[in-house]
Amino acid sequence: MVVVGYSFRLESEGFDRPSMDLPAGQDELIQAVVAANKNTVVVVAAGAPVTLTRWLTQVPAVLYAWYGGQEAGRAVGDLLFGAANPSAKLPVTYPARLEDSTAHGNYPGENLRVAYGEGIYVGYRGFDKRKVEPLFAFGFGLSYTTFEYGGLKVSRPELTSSDTVEISLEVRNRGARAGAEVVQLYVKDVEASLDRPEKELKGFRRVEVKPGEAKTVAFTLDKDALSFFDPRRQDWVAEPGAFQVLIGASSRDIRLQGGFTLAPAADAPQAVGTWELVAATPEGDMPVVLTVKRVDGQPRVEIEIAGALHTATEERLAHDVLTLKVQYGGGVYEVEAKVDGDAMTGTWQGSGYSGELKGKRRP
Repeated sequence: MVVVGYSFRLESEGFDRPSMDLPAGQDELIQAVVAANKNTVVVVAAGAPVTLTRWLTQVPAVLYAWYGGQEAGRAVGDLLFGAANPSAKLPVTYPARLEDSTAHGNYPGENLRVAYGEGIYVGYRGFDKRKVEPLFAFGFGLSYTTFEYGGLKVSRPELTSSDTVEISLEVRNRGARAGAEVVQLYVKDVEASLDRPEKELKGFRRVEVKPGEAKTVAFTLDKDALSFFDPRRQDWVAEPGAFQVLIGASSRDIRLQGGFTLAPAADAPQAVGTWELVAATPEGDMPVVLTVKRVDGQPRVEIEIAGALHTATEERLAHDVLTLKVQYGGGVYEVEAKVDGDAMTGTWQGSGYSGELKGKRRP
């Protein structure tokens, strides 16, 4: 056994490590021990991922101990000698190299300023978005036994914003050792008005299962679990449509799939129709008529500005929010409007100007 890693002098919450590499000489130490005895287990004590790729394929096992405190030695011994079954799962996505990290290229920034350029695509979301294969996926972890997933049930095919949906499945221990499995529930928003992650973790359950035993694992999802923050509305939004349920042993080990549909709210405001508006401009109020239609499920908008007809581009209609662009007078203008019953209010901007927009639905 070789124990490697960092200490409080080399790693801390108060400062950052310059790289993922192990301290000097530790990679060479591992390789030398492995050359002498191929049955070498490497124990890593560190608070964040370190580079493993220089020797990972040469060793039969790696135990990531993190910082276990004064009793870490006893815990490591129990795990290595079989007194306890390792049942932990990674709380991070483990990159093969620093360049694969979603924060790479943005951190540490310049002049004490950091651009959070990855946006919502941190961790496994960023690896999914960029199609990068991690060394170990978020939620990954081995055990001395094996678990079989099956019997996925989704309590209802369709729900409204006031409903909940129950997700259940069966986990069976197919090995000879008792163990604990962490079942992870991810949800994919099939089609959204904003850029969304490939999937998002919405729940997890740790279940202890004896050899040959099967246990039921259940989750409950509601509107909040299906919502995302829309900066245009400055609010959380759950858009109607299809959602996929993905049950996995890690973010990259999806065992079961199902789905359901979130139905539109019966009283949800709709922007479809014709709107008579007034746009406040530096030259005074200007009449604007918006005609919003749906063609093959997609919004189509015609705009009449001061009596002249224009075709909008990049139209997006999400519940009661409409955004679009229109070319007018040699410039491109962006419009964002919100519907409240038969009233529409919003803003426009372009060519260095901006203003308000408001009006009502044409009877």
